[in-house]
Parts: sequence; structure tokens; C-alpha cells
Amino acid sequence: MKWTVVWQSEALDALAELWNIGPDRSEVAEASDRIDWLLKRDPHSQGEERDGDARILIEPPLAIYFTVSDEDMLVTIYDVWRWSGKS
Repeated sequence: MKWTVVWQSEALDALAELWNIGPDRSEVAEASDRIDWLLKRDPHSQGEERDGDARILIEPPLAIYFTVSDEDMLVTIYDVWRWSGKS
């Protein structure tokens, strides 16, 4: 089964800004492509659960929050940010 992945406009704008201002455009592009690929195939096995229906997925240098709707086979990405992996 293939899931539909949509980026909410706020997340898409944030992704574009990360790409525009970052020194690592190719890494950002590759990470967003990996995110789409992973979520289209099996979103429930990606990342970790958070409050409510939210999940977090880290694909360096990006991290996202997303939700999964089984009824619609729809994955919605609603936030993206740069992940440094440092505490």
C-alpha cells in the first residue's frame, strides 16, 4: 500500500527557508526526499509517537512532526526544523 504524503503550507515554507538559508542545500533536499519515501511506504513504523496522534521523525539534518490517518491513507507533515543531534 502506498500512502499519500502532504506537507502543510507552514511546513513547506519552513522547509524552503531551511533550504534557502542553509549551507547544506543538497543534504536538506536529500533528507526531505528520504522523509517522503519512508512515509509513503510505512508511516507507522517511522519515528516515535508523541502526544495524541503526533509522531516525530528525524532524518538528519531535518526533523518533522507528522500525523497518520489510516482511514484516508494520508500522512500530514505539519512541522519541520533543522536537527543538530546535539544536546
